[in-house]
Amino acid sequence: MSHKRGISRVDIDDETITNFTVRVANRGYEFMDGAGYRDSITGRLYFGGLDGYVSFLPDKMQGNQYPPEARITHLYLNNERVLPGREVGGKVLLKKPVYLTSSLVLDYDQRNFALEFSAMHYANPAHNRYAYYLEGFDSDWVEGDGRFRRAVYNGLPPGDYVFRLKAANSNGVWHSQETSLAIRILPPWWRGPLAYIGYFLVLLLIVMGVYYVFLVKWRLKHQIELERFEIDKLKEMQSLRSRFFTSISHELRTPLTLILDPVERMINTEITPEDKGRYLSLIQKNAQRLLRLLNQLLAFKRIESGHESFNWQPAALQKLLYAIYASFEVKAATRGIDYRFESELPQLLVWADVDKMEKVFYNLLGNAFKYTPQGGRISMEVSEVAGRKREPDGPVYVQIIVRDSGEGIAPEIQNQIFELFYKANELADQNSNGVGLAYIRELVLLHKGEISVESQVGKGACFKVVLPLTVVNDQSITADLPASFLTSVDDGDPSASLEAGVDVEISTILLVEDDHDIRNYMAETLQPFYQVLQASNGQMGFERALKNHPDLVITDVVMPELSGLELCEKLRNDMRTCFIPVIMLTSLSDSEAHVEGVESGADVYLTKPFQSTLLLAQIRRLLASRDQIRERLIAIAEKGSSEPSPASVEEAPVDEFLSRVRQHVEEGVFDVQELAECLHLSRTQLYRKVKATSGQSVSELVTGIRMKFATDLLRSGENNVNEVADRLGYSEPGNFSRAFQKYYGQTPRSFMQNR
Repeated sequence: MSHKRGISRVDIDDETITNFTVRVANRGYEFMDGAGYRDSITGRLYFGGLDGYVSFLPDKMQGNQYPPEARITHLYLNNERVLPGREVGGKVLLKKPVYLTSSLVLDYDQRNFALEFSAMHYANPAHNRYAYYLEGFDSDWVEGDGRFRRAVYNGLPPGDYVFRLKAANSNGVWHSQETSLAIRILPPWWRGPLAYIGYFLVLLLIVMGVYYVFLVKWRLKHQIELERFEIDKLKEMQSLRSRFFTSISHELRTPLTLILDPVERMINTEITPEDKGRYLSLIQKNAQRLLRLLNQLLAFKRIESGHESFNWQPAALQKLLYAIYASFEVKAATRGIDYRFESELPQLLVWADVDKMEKVFYNLLGNAFKYTPQGGRISMEVSEVAGRKREPDGPVYVQIIVRDSGEGIAPEIQNQIFELFYKANELADQNSNGVGLAYIRELVLLHKGEISVESQVGKGACFKVVLPLTVVNDQSITADLPASFLTSVDDGDPSASLEAGVDVEISTILLVEDDHDIRNYMAETLQPFYQVLQASNGQMGFERALKNHPDLVITDVVMPELSGLELCEKLRNDMRTCFIPVIMLTSLSDSEAHVEGVESGADVYLTKPFQSTLLLAQIRRLLASRDQIRERLIAIAEKGSSEPSPASVEEAPVDEFLSRVRQHVEEGVFDVQELAECLHLSRTQLYRKVKATSGQSVSELVTGIRMKFATDLLRSGENNVNEVADRLGYSEPGNFSRAFQKYYGQTPRSFMQNR
């Protein structure tokens, strides 16, 4: 069939259409639609067109069986043609024609390009077909006819590509070979290998810089923390040293007091030979006490400096330990302590430094006795350490346990109590110098041993010492303890020398001091002049003050259970004892300690060592001041000063008492029991205090206040006798008149007429 564009053959069986184009003078021949004829005899076909007709035998027609070869003809960059041998962007891209080029390298800014191609077949070239495919970018082949012979690509990312091209003739016969061109688009400079190396180096420099900054900051922070720690440690050491020297001062001043005062008394007064011997014994004992303390400090320093030497000698271990234990038996019996020695160790002869062994366990037992109350329990237990097999020539591991039922040590400070200057608790701060346990630990470590503590607050402490001791195998060697092995143990027990029921004409002084020697010495000093009660700690002192109502209290500052400062505060805050004068004795000589003593309510603050004459003078002054207060109370009762101003702390309870009495009198009622309860006193204590302070009975003092109040009412002229009697709580006016006349020598009516 014919049409304007040519002739088409339709195969009904194959359902295919083949188009034929007729060209005349290099131009297409246009046929008329449907203008066709077939010669039935020859089989020739005739088709008519505008310029004539065309005829041919269909059996002689053969399709185009020669596929064209595809070839890339031109390269365009940014819409500009690239010629071979010409520089583009500073370099030659094509050294030869593009169809002879197998590979192409483009810069990043040349990634917008086009490839023009053609088919090497000139039979009906306009109807040739093309297909191209860019490997690495296109997802499928792109087909086109002869009118579009250019492949355009824009903005390709850097990478390697392969441009593949193939062609077909007008009859659709494709060439079996493809034309290809390898294309590499270089990355930009900022994405090249050198750039990435540069990036890595920059990043590395940044990381190193950040690390260096953080390292410098960390070092600076660490240095600051280290310096702050050193400063805090220095402050702590200074504080501990200050506390240590304060405690050492206390340890030195107490024996110095017991040395200097007896010496002064022996020089200034005549004494009997018996007293002289007792004083000299006291001086010797306290001089030895000073020597022991100094020796302990020097020994500790020798250990620290590594100059301590051992005096190894054979020693019967169980006999040695039992001798240390036995030196405390008298002290245990005196204080009613359940004291035991338990040993599961056979008799062994070992090499030991006897002096250092004595120091270790003497100190441990001394601490146990110091913190165990009367009636408590202390034991010394000796055994071989379980689980450590003894070699034939090796050491025997001995465990010695000192157990007590004292106050105990808090778990959080058990690792610190072996440090120099450290005090385990307030009690330890008051009674130890901070050297003992540190010294013990160093001695144990010198023996290559171990020391530990197990304790709970309120349940006592258990000190365990493990020592590796070498057994003496030579049976000919024997051992005896030296005569000077053990230091004497004070076996004194604080107890009251006098109880209630003493002669009321002699003033009673309560002496509160934890040191046995100085307490006994002061008692001996005071007993020729006063009745003396004794207490060994602040709590016992407060209980005795409540029970016996002494005229004056003398107390040390540093004591167990209740310090002197706390005792003084309790005495001042209790209405039953607030009027009692207090003399405070201390080893602390600084002004801050004096201020604390005065603030706690002490009347006199004496520093050890003190002269007994000065103490006696202060006692006499305070007792005389008490007598003046008594006279003032009587004067207030008689004159009826309405606004008394206490001159001292002792006068405050006087005014409290008078204020309570006036309140009851003005209310018209008076009950001695109620008054006593208001003052936190029993009825008996109230009578005793009033009698001791004013020299009058309660009824006499109250009557005086009543009569003074009555005269004030009568002078005002606003009340008659009956009204005054009623206000004063008298049931009958006659009873008031008789009491008034007995007190003033005239009747109330006469007083009103003569006023």
